[in-house]
Amino acid sequence: MHQNHFLDTNIIVGSELRWNKRRRAINDYLTTIEAIRHITSSVFDECILVLSSNRRIVTQFLKELRDEVESFNSLHLQKEITRYKNGFLEKQNNQLRESGFSQNEQLQHELTLRERKKRIDSFVLENERLIEAAANGFAGIEAYRQEIVEQIKDATDRVVKNCCTPQEISFDRHDVAVSNIRQFKDEQRELAQRIDNKNDVRILLESYFVKQAKIQQNICFVTIDKADISGKYRTLIEQTLKGLRIREPEFF
Repeated sequence: MHQNHFLDTNIIVGSELRWNKRRRAINDYLTTIEAIRHITSSVFDECILVLSSNRRIVTQFLKELRDEVESFNSLHLQKEITRYKNGFLEKQNNQLRESGFSQNEQLQHELTLRERKKRIDSFVLENERLIEAAANGFAGIEAYRQEIVEQIKDATDRVVKNCCTPQEISFDRHDVAVSNIRQFKDEQRELAQRIDNKNDVRILLESYFVKQAKIQQNICFVTIDKADISGKYRTLIEQTLKGLRIREPEFF
């Protein structure tokens, strides 16, 4: 009997974005490990949202880079791009601050900045040579920006096909209503006290609902969220959500 695996959003998105440093490990897992893979509609919706967010932040980064690249010292392009990247992220920070938020929204502000920084850092790290070549005139920054737009559009189309097209479906997709996870009030309270990201808590509880109500078998929650889910909160999650095991794609 095949194992049941629940895929976190970052597994699906990470398998599609070329600049995700763990893309190879994710795709090795998806192509070599036999399992019944489950997602929820919330995971699908978040995949589309994250891909759209990546498109916006990366294309904005490249658009503004295009406008500044003529002032760069061509002998020190790597340093110039790093300097520009740091300035771009600082500007993102300032824009969020100027938009105004209450003290209660401070945490979400910090999470948003952390996500934006992670996406830009990952993009620059994995595409450094291509960005330098584009900045050096071997390919225009605008042409490269358009290429990235097409890459993310193609990635989004593949996610929709894998999750929604009957003849192409790769995952068992479940609809989980808010009322379905209200039965796990104690578990939700325990997780929410420690895990800051509310979306993480919601998707963990949805995976637990799939385990408890849909398949009635133990399930592996597959993620690359090493900072929280598979890192410092792994024991808490596994002790709170009985029968759910946290695994990273490299460790099957």
